[in-house]
Order: sequence, then C-alpha cells, then structure tokens
Amino acid sequence: MAWKVLATISLILLLVISTTLCVEEKKEKPELKGPWRDLTDLRVVLNSLSTLPLKYVPNTEGVKNIKDPYRTLYVLVGLDMRLSGEEVLALKEYYSSGGHIIIADDGNFTEDLVQIFGVKLWCKPYRPGWRYTDDWVKNLSFIKGVGEINGKNYTVLVHKPLGMNLTEEWKTVLALPHYATIELNGDNKESMGDAFFMVAPIAGEIVNENGGTFLFVSSSGLFTDNVFTMYDNKEFLEAYIKMVLPGGGIIYMDDTKQTKGISPHNVLLEVE
Repeated sequence: MAWKVLATISLILLLVISTTLCVEEKKEKPELKGPWRDLTDLRVVLNSLSTLPLKYVPNTEGVKNIKDPYRTLYVLVGLDMRLSGEEVLALKEYYSSGGHIIIADDGNFTEDLVQIFGVKLWCKPYRPGWRYTDDWVKNLSFIKGVGEINGKNYTVLVHKPLGMNLTEEWKTVLALPHYATIELNGDNKESMGDAFFMVAPIAGEIVNENGGTFLFVSSSGLFTDNVFTMYDNKEFLEAYIKMVLPGGGIIYMDDTKQTKGISPHNVLLEVE
C-alpha cells in the first residue's frame, strides 16, 4: 500500500515539475505582439546601424518636424492604406530638405506621393513573360532580383514584387534579371500598350539637389523575416543605408500605415 502512495506522490511531483518547466519556457519565448511582428530581423538591423535607438513615429505627417533631415532615414514599409494629402506634402518637404526615405509599397498606395514628385511611375503587377526561369524560388511568388550599390552586385529574394516604369530621373537599384512585361493598359495580356523590359526594375531611387534620397521598393516582401536573412537581402539593405548615412544617423520606422497588424507578406518559405 505504501508503495502505491509513494508512486502517486512521485507522479504528482513529476507533473508539477513538467508544468513549471513549460511555464518558464513560455516566459523565455514570449509571443511577439503588435504590428510588424514578422519584421523582427529588420528592426534589429535598423537598430544596429543607427547611432541612436530605432525611433517610431505617432503619425506620418510628423516627418516634417524632424530637426536634422540630412542625418535621418525614414522607413515606411508595407503600406496597406493610402497617404493623406498632408502626409504626402510632409514627406515631400522632408525629402526636399535633404532627408532620406525608404518606402516599400503593397498595392500602389503611394500613387499620390509619386505624382507630387512629378514622376510618372507605374506600379502594376508584372508578368514574367512566357518562361519559368531559374530566378524563381519555390513557386511563382518568390523571385530573385539583382541589385547594385556602389558598384557591388547583390542577389536578393523578393515576394510578389511589382514592376515599375521609371522616368530618367530615377535610377534602377533593384531589377529582375530576365525578360518581363509590365501590364500598363489594363487588358491583362501582352499587347502594344504595355512596357517591355529585358531588365524589369522593381526598386528605384531618386536624389535631389540637397542630397535627399528616396528609395521606392515595389514590395515589402524584400524586408520580412521570411526572406530577410536569405541570399543578400540583409547585406543589400545594410549597404544602402550606409551609403545614404555614411556618418551614421537616426532611423525612424513608421508603422502607422499598416492596419492589419501584420505584414501582408507573412508567408513561409522553405530553405533551399
């Protein structure tokens, strides 16, 4: 009888210890909360490159109040709502004053901003032409692009990029390395009204006379954790930031235009 009591007590103690360990493990790995919980690696890199801790902003319009635009990078990634007129004007004022901007769009929500810059930039889904090439990774959502910064080439992986028709004021920073057609006339097929590229741009940069820079990326699927540490994605962003802020600076991350609480590019990708 005594051995049964001892066995019962031992079982209870084992259960208590197991439960305690599970609770402690959960405490050590808390669930990430809030917007951009799949952009953890991006935040880490931005913090590591900034001379001050990464800052967040209460609203996009507040960019016009930045004191030192020359040493400031404003990052607005993964828009899923349009910018207001006041926000567009604020971003233009900040850029005109020598500020640096990185915007990664999701669905052409920056059309008004592009227009006020006086640039004709088309941002509609590209068609990969008639061939499935080696540039595709896993499926037709992930594709490798080629970027160039200070004469060095980078291979980056992008999820669902959009094609762009850039005017001559813009410099192509990231492009698809094969034939592509940009759908421009709305008929959803290759026709005379479309733009045809041997190298299709998916990210471009424009620079003003005061040294302000604006890097526009056609998809936030360059920055999410699912691809951020693959190929040269991280190195590409680090190189670009060091180029526009060679002496260091302050980085602001604006997540106020992301309403879904998580990036729309929160998708899984198998490691090759």
